[in-house]
Amino acid sequence: MRLLLTLLALCLATLANAAPQRPNIVFLLVDDLRWNALGCMGDKIVKTPNIDKLAGKGVLFNNAFVTTSICWTSRASIFTGQWMRRHHVGDGPKADLEPQTWKETYPAVLRANGYRTGFIGKFGVGNPKQIASHEAEFDYWKGLPGQGGKFFIEKDDPSHTHMTEKMGNWALEFINGSDAAKPFCLAVSFNAVHARDHEPREYEPDRRDEMLYEETNIPLPKLATEEAFKRLPSFVQKSEGRTRWAWRFDEPTKAQSILRDYYRLISGVDREVGRIVEQLE
Repeated sequence: MRLLLTLLALCLATLANAAPQRPNIVFLLVDDLRWNALGCMGDKIVKTPNIDKLAGKGVLFNNAFVTTSICWTSRASIFTGQWMRRHHVGDGPKADLEPQTWKETYPAVLRANGYRTGFIGKFGVGNPKQIASHEAEFDYWKGLPGQGGKFFIEKDDPSHTHMTEKMGNWALEFINGSDAAKPFCLAVSFNAVHARDHEPREYEPDRRDEMLYEETNIPLPKLATEEAFKRLPSFVQKSEGRTRWAWRFDEPTKAQSILRDYYRLISGVDREVGRIVEQLE
């Protein structure tokens, strides 16, 4: 499955007494966030005030492209700043970065130059054993294999804390544990808003957001019609994409339920972005 990985924000913050030429860096990544499903990108329904505020204060790319739109390949490119032909992570989700290539990633380079580094959430490059081995390469580690957790709300968690909130809590823990005299770099890789295939509720939101968008009809794309579908090549009509479309959008009531949950997950991420920025300030 090809994933759209959207860079949510790159925030620069400076703690008291920190040298201005060595800024603190917080890198936030959202999995499967549709490019236009943000208020700052023109969506009139979704509620993303904190992300919109970041976009208004910073630089917003509204015309960006990816050369190899595969999850693990894109994540390896983010880590390295390299194309697939150079970092070689393209043969499947179990492909890991070579040790020498890892030394050239932004977390490794920053740590080698005195930064306190942390990683939270879906790592996305390598098998579970390979991913676990990266713990030694960060000062703070909450990296997760696979999709960053099988469920958004773990079935055996009596608190029913949503994974998005857990990642926000971990981010605050990292920030609060930082030393003002030492710059830091924190990467938070949310597993929202990626579906949980075949689960009873693929896009399970935080319970606090259950009533969001409840009375809202979210419009489908203009080309989401049977007429447009019939104009596609036969191999597209029979593709995995069409199979997954049927899971979610082949019936209007089902489609609205899925879209509302998807938007609820986005708003849940936005809440954590707000908490992180508030704590940085």
